[in-house]
Amino acid sequence: MARLNLEERLTGSPILGYGSSVVAVAVALGLSLIFSTNGFRDTEVPLFTLAIAFVTWFANRGASALAVALSAFSYNYFFTEPRYSLYVSVSEIPSYLIFVAWALILAVFADVRRRAEHDLLQARDQLQAANKELEAEWAR
Repeated sequence: MARLNLEERLTGSPILGYGSSVVAVAVALGLSLIFSTNGFRDTEVPLFTLAIAFVTWFANRGASALAVALSAFSYNYFFTEPRYSLYVSVSEIPSYLIFVAWALILAVFADVRRRAEHDLLQARDQLQAANKELEAEWAR
C-alpha cells in the first residue's frame, strides 16, 4: 500500500512529480560520474535507465518525459564524445539513439502499466459495489 501512496503523491502534485525527475536524474548523473572517475566503465546507461524507470513507475507522463529528456541531455553532455558539448559525433549517434529509444519505450510501458492498474482498481471497486448490492438483496 505504501507504493500506491507514493504514486498518488507524485502523480497528484506536479512539483513532486517533476521534482522527482530532476532528483532521480541528478542522482544517476552523480553516481555515473563517480563511477566513471573511479574506473567503472559503462555504468551511465543502467543508472539513467533506473532513474527513468523510477520516475515512470511513480510519476505522471510529463515527469516521465522530463526524466527522459534530462537523461538524454546528461548522457549526451557528459558521456558521448566530444565530452561537455551538446554535439553528437557520427560514431556516437547509434548509441545515443538506442539510449533515447530505450528510455522512451520504458516510459511508454510504464504509462501502459499505470493505466492498466487504474482500470483494474476501478473494475475492482465496481465489482465490490455490485457484490454489496447482491448481498443486500439476499439479506432481504
